Amino acid sequence: MSEDSRLIGLSALYLVNCAVYPFFFGIFHPFSVGPHTRGNLNQFVWRRGIGERIGCALPTPILQAAYYNLPAYRLAEFPDRVRHYLYLIPPKASIVRPFLILFLALLSACATAQIKVLIVDGQNNHVVWPKSTIMLKQYLEDTGRFTVDVARSAYTWNADAEAAYLPLAGVPAGEDLPQPQPDPDFAPPFTAYDVVVSNFGWRAAPWPDATQAAFEAYVRDGGGFVSVHAADNSFPEWEAYNLMIGLGGWGGRDERSGPYVYYDNDGELIRDPAPGEGGVHGAQHEFPITVRVADHPITRGMPPVWMTTADECYAMLRGPAENLTVLATGKDRSDTAPTDRHEPALMVIEYGDGRVFHTTLGHDTESQESVGFIVSFLRGVEWAATGTVTQEIPEDFPTADAPSRRSFTLREK
Repeated sequence: MSEDSRLIGLSALYLVNCAVYPFFFGIFHPFSVGPHTRGNLNQFVWRRGIGERIGCALPTPILQAAYYNLPAYRLAEFPDRVRHYLYLIPPKASIVRPFLILFLALLSACATAQIKVLIVDGQNNHVVWPKSTIMLKQYLEDTGRFTVDVARSAYTWNADAEAAYLPLAGVPAGEDLPQPQPDPDFAPPFTAYDVVVSNFGWRAAPWPDATQAAFEAYVRDGGGFVSVHAADNSFPEWEAYNLMIGLGGWGGRDERSGPYVYYDNDGELIRDPAPGEGGVHGAQHEFPITVRVADHPITRGMPPVWMTTADECYAMLRGPAENLTVLATGKDRSDTAPTDRHEPALMVIEYGDGRVFHTTLGHDTESQESVGFIVSFLRGVEWAATGTVTQEIPEDFPTADAPSRRSFTLREK
């Protein structure tokens, strides 16, 4: 039996003990105290970390699902707030074994439940977008952790260069137009998914008002959202969207949008309200990413500094920056660097009860073949959906001295 399976079983035993303790006081003997009510359970369960006694961590959403029977996107609110795992003592009495086996089987099945992801796309100034949607989709599916659907606007823009990838999204063929046009029928079923990933970009036409309101409610009520690269160029006039992404660029964003946010060369986080346009970048090149928050689930285990493949280092982003945490920054070292500072590259934002992961990386095929991009993206999607990250840092993760790249090969159906 694997350590994870053992922990799932022990956790199931804990739930059984909470239910039967009042009737069989002392029989199971796994705890010195017996929380008999949900309130007491809340207080007791999160008290200490599981690693103190067993030596490894058990993600909690499975246990919450079993106990609370809540929608998946609400489960991970507890890990964010308490940042602890169950504190368990292995049982000693043989009477426990049937419960262990039964609930191990049941909860192992729960553990394999996949996260439902929706990628939205259709209009992007980056001509790679039909391909990059499929790259993102395949990256997610290849982990075995996610199922992925795509919702695409009926009117697409800038799709010609990678048109061969359009049918692979499994959506009806749209009409590619010379300029972005609103799709009045664009209304994805957001609430059917745990997390939404945006592959829209600069000049994307506004969504219908009803769709905007539905998306706001979805994230505010606990749905996850991930903004990839040029998705932070989109929808400059949509107030709630700018709150979700925290920082954005282009599209007329300026001091009215909010402050510039960056780290200076002394490592100080700066919020600068100075006037000026938002959004600029130098030439594509390999540049260093510096982790600023090393204990966040997304960045935990990453080296302090790691290199991208050739990518754009977005700079001078600005926005509301409310409830925003900069997890990592990029430093443009090209000959055309627009700033001499460390610009936000990986961010997380709280919007109501929802979690948002914002990555500025991923300009084109080579950029999205970066192992640093792939891993941070996959971890960010999982965190946005659940509040936890179960994926480990791979051995081929980039270092401070060299980038790492996985050439994309389309998986045969």
